[in-house]
Amino acid sequence: MRQQRIASVFLVLMVGFVVVATRLVRLQAVEAGMWLRESERSTVRFQSQPFERGWILDRRGQPLAKTEEVRDLTFRFRSWRRNTVAGMASHAWKTMGASRAPIAEAISRAEELTYALGEVRVDSIAELPSRLQRRDVGYYIEKLFGKTTWNAVVAGLRADNPPDTPLSELPGYEEGLAHSLERAERERAALADLAWAAGLQPEELLDGMEHAASRADQRVSNVIERELQRELEREVAVPDDERDLYKRRQ
Repeated sequence: MRQQRIASVFLVLMVGFVVVATRLVRLQAVEAGMWLRESERSTVRFQSQPFERGWILDRRGQPLAKTEEVRDLTFRFRSWRRNTVAGMASHAWKTMGASRAPIAEAISRAEELTYALGEVRVDSIAELPSRLQRRDVGYYIEKLFGKTTWNAVVAGLRADNPPDTPLSELPGYEEGLAHSLERAERERAALADLAWAAGLQPEELLDGMEHAASRADQRVSNVIERELQRELEREVAVPDDERDLYKRRQ
């Protein structure tokens, strides 16, 4: 009888030990990472403290040097011309052969320039001399009017005789145009808010953008000219009886 009681107590102790050991293994091996993160989250706090240089005063307490708030604005011309309605519309026309509209004019006339692109015909895109130009125009059309419209343009370009259909008659054009016109208005409002936040007059901000654009635009023009020259040289090297096939492949 005594041995049975000792065995029962031993069994209870063993069961308790197994339960505790299993839980320890789970905490230290299986859930160790989770509890470590919880511990760090409850003990580590990040707080941003505004930093200011102290003023330098003379012996009479007059400031010799003081803290002034300074803001730096960076204008990336490539991002502007490839990601805003004004930039894409104005450079679509430039790629088609028109003169580049100044930044201020492009922004104020963004809706007009975008709407007018609807009159561009598929065959006029096919007649662009450089593959780089056709690719850039395609990028702008897809961004402004949607992928459905550009797919319809691509289908026309692949035909033996590209149609003289204007973009405004292609599928998806109306929906894409409406979206771009709304977006142009929002972008103009955002630019005005940026000028106010930077403490600038809108004209000052636009002048700075135009200065940067003029330098960058010349580099873009040089790239297009070099690409066009290479394609013309490549075309001259193609025999006459293969030239038509070569153009279709482009």
